[in-house]
Amino acid sequence: PDTDKRSLSSGVWTLGHYFNVYANDRYAVARDEHGPMIERDFTLTLHEEPGLRIVLFGRIDLILRNMVTGQRLPADHTTSSQMGADFFNRIKPNHQYTGYVLGAEQVLGEPVSEFLINGIQVKPRPLTARGGPPTFSRQITTRTPEDFTEFRDVVVEATKRYLGWAASGVWPLGPVDACASWGKCEFLDVCSAPNSLRTNILESKFTRTENT
Repeated sequence: PDTDKRSLSSGVWTLGHYFNVYANDRYAVARDEHGPMIERDFTLTLHEEPGLRIVLFGRIDLILRNMVTGQRLPADHTTSSQMGADFFNRIKPNHQYTGYVLGAEQVLGEPVSEFLINGIQVKPRPLTARGGPPTFSRQITTRTPEDFTEFRDVVVEATKRYLGWAASGVWPLGPVDACASWGKCEFLDVCSAPNSLRTNILESKFTRTENT
C-alpha cells in the first residue's frame, strides 16, 4: 500500500529528494571497457589449505569516480529506517564491507583502501505537509591490510566451526542478538519453538533444495 515505507509511491518520493540533494554531485559512475561499473560480480579464493578452499564471491553495487580528483571509489547503497548512531556504528568493523573492498580490488585491478556507504533513509511518504523528507548520508570507511587479515581469520574460523557441526550433526544456536533485528530472521519461529518441534516446523514451512 502507498502508506508503506517500501511502496512504489514512497520510493518515487524518496528518489525525488535524493536527486535534489545530490543534483551537483562530485561523484559519477565510473566506466571501463565493459560500460558503467554497476552491479559488478567478483570471485576470489580467500583461503586455501590441504582439504579446505574458501571462495568469496559477491556483487558490488557500483564503482564511483570523483570528478575532481579522478579517484575511483567502490560504494554500496544501504537503506535504513534510522540514520542515527546505530547506522554509523555498523560501518566498522563490518565484514560485509571488508569483503566488498577485497572484491573491488579484483574488479579494479588495483589496491583499494576506501569504501563509500551511500545511506538512504526508508520512510513512508507523509500524508500531510507536516511530514519531513528522508535523510541521506554518505560515509567513507577505510580498510587496511591488517583488516583483511582479520577478516580472513574470522571467515576461516567460522567455516571450520560450520564443518565441525556438519560432521557431528550437532547445531548449537548462534549469537541471538540479531534474531529479531532488520525485520527478524525468517527462522525465528523455528528457533523459538521447543527443540523437539523444530524439524516438523522446518518441514512444514520450508522446502529443501539441493545445490547442483
